[in-house]
Formats: sequence, C-alpha cells, structure tokens
Amino acid sequence: MKDGFRKARHDVIAALESGNYLHVARGDIEVKNLLAMGEVTAEVLIRVVRSCSGVHHHCSPHHAVPAIDVHVLKRLGWYIKFYFIEPDTWFISEYQIMKIFFEGDTGKALCEQCQALVQMRYVRRDVLFSDSQGQAKDVLVGVCLGCDSVVAIPPQSTPAIREARKQQLKSIEARLPAVYLDVLDAAMHAVSNDAGASLRKLFLGYYFHALAHAQGAAGLPAAHATFSAALEQQLHMRALATPAATRRLSMKVNAHVAQDYLALLQATQMSQTELLKAVIARIQADVLEARDPAVIGDLQRLVHLAI
Repeated sequence: MKDGFRKARHDVIAALESGNYLHVARGDIEVKNLLAMGEVTAEVLIRVVRSCSGVHHHCSPHHAVPAIDVHVLKRLGWYIKFYFIEPDTWFISEYQIMKIFFEGDTGKALCEQCQALVQMRYVRRDVLFSDSQGQAKDVLVGVCLGCDSVVAIPPQSTPAIREARKQQLKSIEARLPAVYLDVLDAAMHAVSNDAGASLRKLFLGYYFHALAHAQGAAGLPAAHATFSAALEQQLHMRALATPAATRRLSMKVNAHVAQDYLALLQATQMSQTELLKAVIARIQADVLEARDPAVIGDLQRLVHLAI
C-alpha cells in the first residue's frame, strides 16, 4: 500500500528530528545530498517539509524495486527525495533548485539610478566591484533598459564573481605612510625578536581573521582615529612636520586570508589603504600599548611555527 503525503511528511519529519535516517550511496558520495555533505542541517529540511502540502508532493515506484515508494517534495526552491525501508528513512538527494537565466531573458527590477521599477534584460558584461578593486569579467547580469546600469545578479553568476574577487585579493598591495610599517615592525619585534619583515603577512593575516570572525570591524575606524591623533600630537610636541615618506606593502596571500580581508573591506566600506592603516593601528593598540597577553601569546605561537 502506497504511503500518502500526510504520513510521508509526518514520518520524514520524525526521522529528521530523531536523527534516525540514512543516506543512499551508489558506490560514491552523492554531492547533491546536501544533508550527507554537511552543507544543510536537518532543521532547515524540517522547516521546508513542514511548509509542504500535497501539491508539492510526488510519489512513484522505485526504478529497481517497485514495491518501494519514492517520495519527492518540491518547495521553496528545494528538491527533497527519499523513501522508507522500515525502520529507516533513506535520503537520496536534497538540493536547491536554481532557475537558470539566459542572455536575452527579461524581467522587472528596482533601479537605483532611475529610482523606479524598470524593465531589465540579461546580458553578459564586465562588472566592476564597488570598491574599484578589480572586476568580474563576462558574467551574466540584468541591466536596466532605461539607463543600462546593472540591476540584478542571478545566482548562477555567483561562483564566477566569487572567484574573480578572490583572484583580485590574492595579491594585497598598498603604499602606506612609512610610519605605519615602522609601527607594524615594532609590534612584531615586541612579540618576538625573531619576527622579521617577512612575517608582516602572518601578523596582518591573524588580525584579518580575528576581526572578520569576531565582528571587530566596527571598531577599526575609531582605532585608526585614535592612532592618527596620537601621531599628530607627537609631531606637534616635537615641532616636526608630517613625514612625507611612504613605503610599499605587498603580500601574496592564500584564499582564506583573502576571504577574511574581503569581509573586512565589505564590513567597513574602507579602501584597501585605509583598512590596512586601521588594522595596523589596532595592532599597535593591542601589542604596544595594552600588551594584551592573549593576543601576544597567539602571535608568539604563530611566529614559532613560521620561522
């Protein structure tokens, strides 16, 4: 006897809540099974299943064992496929269904330039990043038919945009006032006598990660303002002019450091130069002024591993 929708929904929710389920394998790991891949939680699937009604459900015999009913739920962009072999629930696949757009497709969007609801068309073009640090080339975007500005980015373009952004940020370069690199080097030396200029990337990478993952970006402008004011005060007390010397900072970083750096750029809306200056100001405050034992301990361990 075939399981009806209500019973199937009840039983699959019970399995997800209790953790009593298995994943179908066909000699390998099915990448479309997001639950097995750890890319979606049972709680997310429970919410999707609970939102389903009979119109979102389809049931058909298994292609190899017709006595087993295979259930498919399609709802909120999700495709969830499973069957029951007592006492277990077996998941075949769970993934989000993405609508694919093509060049020439049309639609409607809100255009910031026109300040109106406008008609748009999907085209391929090179699109600059908002901070002017590079561009994503030949990606599909929706453009306003009135002013020709980009008004929409379909999900299928996200991987190409993400990769273009990472490529831009794998080389971090900026020209800073020389005093900032002097301060960075002094902080490094205070942490370890063995820390040379080659380890600047290590110290900055540590701070990129710490600030990006601890919501510390909000305090960067204030830290930089305090540091800048202290520099001006010292110059004034010594009757010295503001130094004009600059030095170039150039670092090749891996994708993880680049991602943390990107997160800080997005959170602060600073330029690369201003962000680097602010991070160095934070390092100066933690290491040279506050002598934070936790931060210094972390950095010392990193130095010992790096040299």
